[in-house]
Amino acid sequence: MDAESQSQAGAASRKLGKYDLLGRIGYGGMAEVWLAKQRGPMGFEKLVAIKRLLPHLQAEDQFVRMFLDEARIAARINHTNVVQIFDLGQVDSSFFIAMEYLNGESLARVMGEGVRRGTPIPEAFGALVVAQMCKGLHHAHALTDAQGVPMGIVHRDVSPQNVVVLYDGGVKLLDFGIAKARQRLQETTTSGMKGKYAYMSPEQCSGEALDARSDIFSCGVVLWEILTRRRLFKHSSKLMVLKMILEGHVAAPSRVNPSVPAALDRVALQALAKRAEDRFPSADAMSTAIEGALQASGALANPAQIGEYMRSAFADDLRKRNAFAASLAATDLPPPAPESAEWLDLVPEASNENISFSKSPALVTSRGQAASAPSSSRWWMVTALVAILAAAITIGTLLWVIPGEGREPRLVVESSPAGASLLIDGKPREEKTPTTLATLSAGQHTVEVALAGHHPWRRQVTLRAGETLRVEAALQLVRAAGTRPDAGARARDAGAAA
Repeated sequence: MDAESQSQAGAASRKLGKYDLLGRIGYGGMAEVWLAKQRGPMGFEKLVAIKRLLPHLQAEDQFVRMFLDEARIAARINHTNVVQIFDLGQVDSSFFIAMEYLNGESLARVMGEGVRRGTPIPEAFGALVVAQMCKGLHHAHALTDAQGVPMGIVHRDVSPQNVVVLYDGGVKLLDFGIAKARQRLQETTTSGMKGKYAYMSPEQCSGEALDARSDIFSCGVVLWEILTRRRLFKHSSKLMVLKMILEGHVAAPSRVNPSVPAALDRVALQALAKRAEDRFPSADAMSTAIEGALQASGALANPAQIGEYMRSAFADDLRKRNAFAASLAATDLPPPAPESAEWLDLVPEASNENISFSKSPALVTSRGQAASAPSSSRWWMVTALVAILAAAITIGTLLWVIPGEGREPRLVVESSPAGASLLIDGKPREEKTPTTLATLSAGQHTVEVALAGHHPWRRQVTLRAGETLRVEAALQLVRAAGTRPDAGARARDAGAAA
């Protein structure tokens, strides 16, 4: 092929219908996201985001239908706190969704990178972000069809990865890819567990029928984590994560971060009530409760202040984004954006585990309030121990200081599939994934994970004394051109998408 033909082929590959693809800005287990320009008559131009189903999934009916469901459901939702869908299209065998371009960062990155940089999002701002999430969710929950029949939409995947905080202070909920509605192009069983385990409700973990209150529980998890700057339900074993959620032991956020107002404690605990009927009756009610708690505690916050925080804390990122968006003649792809899950790994492990006991006074009761501790001397001692542990939190460094434990950092490395080889700073290790490394020094390290038949995975991590950092490598299969994934690969891809 001559140079002119190669140039024409390259230009064609950058076209998707009426959209010019400028560069890839996101990648997940099911789809990739491109920044694109929509052109129209008389010089009309508009920047949009194009979400395109991954090529190897184009022939898989399950993923095509899930992708179409997302477009069909999200297109009905018209709310300032939900990403707007402009178009659903197909070019040859490639399905895509055109949506508004969001100039911001995922809440997962805001939480994780904010902690890493020592500029965590203030509690009041974080609470307001969750209140805005709830407003968007309520609009989706309340949608009806043309005959006025409730559509029964449940997002089922509310998590920091699926929320974007804009640089102007706006908040957008996205990714209705696994949302449940009464009428879908693809009927699914309610017993299938879909979503991110650490943000599932107890009924979702149990495979029960879901309604809007399941999303409210997920919002409660996000609120707890953004207030405490800690993970709530996090463990190396997914089974243990489910067990923690089903047991319902949750500490009040102020037990972890004393700066949290008591009024926000009550909101978080009610949202995290084990029984759905004891949570807020609607996402709108939770949003109103958050705003009331902020007003009652004098912790006033508004979107303009959130925007100021974002532009200050992520100033370099904003400059890079604006420079890329302005250079519309994109000849090279920008550096791939870090995966959301990686940034959440920067948030310290679940401190809730350290202060919750089998009969903890922080157990959520049927009314969403903290239960009183048993009146025995033994539990007075437990309560005293809890107070000591809570006092040991160092807000500046977000480290747990527990007497008797060493100050060496730990690195937990997992992979999917497991059994992969491990290299640290270019040197092979004897351990296979999953494994915990407790002999590394504090500072930056390069982690490489390799498994035959899969693309290698590589990340730079920063270890800090006394902290445990967990990274999980999602290894992608290497497939020959033109081949279809086997049944095992399809199952793994389905799990990654869920």
